[in-house]
Amino acid sequence: MTTEKLKLSDKRVIVALTGRVDSAVAAFLLKKQGYDVIGLAIVVGNKDLTKNESDLPKCYIDNLDKIKNFCESIKIPFYATDIKSEYDYEVVDRLVDNKLSGFANSSCFDCSRLRMNTLFSKMKALDADFIATGHYCKVYENLNSNEYFVHSNNTTEVDQSVFLTGLRQEVLKHLILPLGELRKEEVLKIAKNFKLQVSDSKKAENFCFRTNESIENILKKRVPKSLIQEGVMINKATESIYGDHKGLVYHYIGQENLETSSGLKIDKNLQVVAFDHKKSFLYLGPSTNLAFKGAQIINLSVSKRLDKRKPLHCYIKFKYSNQYISTHLYFKNNGSGYIDFDEIIYPLLVGEQIIFYDTDKRNSKIIGSASVRKRGVFMGLDRVVDYRPREVKEEGADDKDIQDSFYFKF
Repeated sequence: MTTEKLKLSDKRVIVALTGRVDSAVAAFLLKKQGYDVIGLAIVVGNKDLTKNESDLPKCYIDNLDKIKNFCESIKIPFYATDIKSEYDYEVVDRLVDNKLSGFANSSCFDCSRLRMNTLFSKMKALDADFIATGHYCKVYENLNSNEYFVHSNNTTEVDQSVFLTGLRQEVLKHLILPLGELRKEEVLKIAKNFKLQVSDSKKAENFCFRTNESIENILKKRVPKSLIQEGVMINKATESIYGDHKGLVYHYIGQENLETSSGLKIDKNLQVVAFDHKKSFLYLGPSTNLAFKGAQIINLSVSKRLDKRKPLHCYIKFKYSNQYISTHLYFKNNGSGYIDFDEIIYPLLVGEQIIFYDTDKRNSKIIGSASVRKRGVFMGLDRVVDYRPREVKEEGADDKDIQDSFYFKF
């Protein structure tokens, strides 16, 4: 939280409430600090979005009355806004599009961006000064560049900084994150001590719409039958055919515990590693087929003061992992670049969102983001190779196996 925000404790702030403990404690703390707090419930999706209610997104609000009662208990106004149509367009339709293309699931990022933009627009409509959420991360201003940056929580296990990546500067400037310095245990203790009537947070070991079961209902309603073609499940290395599948859209890269459309179980060591949409082939292979040392990236966006003339050593995180991964970022033109990991990454998917941090320590700063375009390994480009004496290959020596790799040359 910036010094400017600390001095304006009598200002109005709109808090996004979900009916669960994190956002409730955030609103309670702001009220205690003297802010004029307004509670806002942002309604996304319907119960019929998935077959099982347990598969609904973690941001789904199942009880508006519960939020209204909470607001009354701490004496703050309550508002609700319905953005189901926007959610269908910006989140669900893009999820279906990614499924049809075989790309990684970006629904959590799309949903977070939509809800934050909605919160910001309501801030202006209600003549408020700030917005706030229950995310476990922080926002700081760089006084030299006047840029605002998202920083990680001190506790890696609860850090949610990845989901606030890519927000506009005008949004970050007005964002307050009361739980940024707190641990989950402290938040639960506050809720208990002050008898806040809210539910605990939903478990976050998986991101939204992670399994096929959770989006089967969506696909059947939104994907025309003409785009769902049956095909064969085939071993990528041996080209052995295991059986038929019901459609590529019902599978995802990295999927395990596979069965053919007839119910035949496939070797548990095999998983989905690639799609061939023209032939409707579902390629299977070991986990090593999804492990890579580098990637070509697109949609690269970084802070404006980074020196792009030379490679940058930084750290990355994915939405499904709390671990920082050391990497080197190489800048190219038109929002593209390359990343060279210090270790082999699994799983690395096309379309995966990558978040760049300046360090792997507590309070690390997000300096940019990108999405994966191609995966492979790096190979230096020898620009004077034609002037070097050619080496004589030893008799019987085999060429190095370069199967299933895309080589990035510099």
